[in-house]
Amino acid sequence: MDKAWAVLEASCASGELCGAVAGVVSGDVVAMQAFGHSSQGPGGTKLGLDAIFDLASLTKVVATLPCILQAVGGRDTRLDHTVSDFLPELEGTAPGQATLFQLLTHTSGLPAHHPFYRETPDRAGILRVVAGMPLATRGEVVYSDIGFILLGWVVEALAGAGLDRVAGRRVFVPLGMVDTAFGAGAGTRVVATELGVPLGVVHDENARSMGGVAGHAGLFSTVSDLAKYVQVWMNGGRKLLSPALAELATRDCTGGQGRGLGWLIPGPDSVFPRAGYGHTGFTGTSLWIYPPSRLAVVLLTNAVHPTRGNPATPRIRREFHRAVWDARDQRPGGEGA
Repeated sequence: MDKAWAVLEASCASGELCGAVAGVVSGDVVAMQAFGHSSQGPGGTKLGLDAIFDLASLTKVVATLPCILQAVGGRDTRLDHTVSDFLPELEGTAPGQATLFQLLTHTSGLPAHHPFYRETPDRAGILRVVAGMPLATRGEVVYSDIGFILLGWVVEALAGAGLDRVAGRRVFVPLGMVDTAFGAGAGTRVVATELGVPLGVVHDENARSMGGVAGHAGLFSTVSDLAKYVQVWMNGGRKLLSPALAELATRDCTGGQGRGLGWLIPGPDSVFPRAGYGHTGFTGTSLWIYPPSRLAVVLLTNAVHPTRGNPATPRIRREFHRAVWDARDQRPGGEGA
């Protein structure tokens, strides 16, 4: 693993990244390393393995996805139920006719993004805007934060409680994810995001305007907590889901467009030279899982610090994952290239 760790160490030393914490799960063995600092300047502390990161869109697959799939695993909720079955405010609208399956696979036709925070931060106002949205062709993949905002509210409608409480009770506590929550506060373990965003407050503007709890963003966590989470998926979803639902979620459900339920199903040019599944977050976070080799990688960086739009992030992620894969190949019993 030395070459893999060296990628992150060099990226932090050169200033391409401010800080990075990574975990590599190989079967039941977890190797973790931390590099760089929590922020630039004299106030930045050296990162430890207990550093808390804003997960951004990893919220979709770590909080919202398992809560929805648990509901689908019951008797009264199906993937072909429509949004308006749970959110009556969208009754009679085109977005309201989208199914849970379409929201989970990003095939609902909803746009990728809308700056709700500039217009109306409350749920009723957001739903009014969504109700009038024009849709792209349903069935074509358009990666949509809006779809997962709606899924977060579906979870709340089904459970009669906030998404933060539902995910805590059904996912984080059962798995022993003690440092995973919506919002993190301003503790010394919290890693900075973009300048101007208060420490421990979600970076995503829409999630921030919604009080920090949303289906698409708002979650904070550590590398060790996420290692526990990916191990569940490597083991067929046990402890959280039925193996059948986990298998459905992690295969391409979109006819070659690369989307499972929530998860991205990467193609031949992915970070791994074999098929697997994963997700990324805008702040510089990612989870990637390759079950046949019992390998998973958690990479947490604050690539949006001091400013967003770090062009080096995709390259660093790819180089790190390739080096992890090469190290796996070299181990006794590892798969060949």
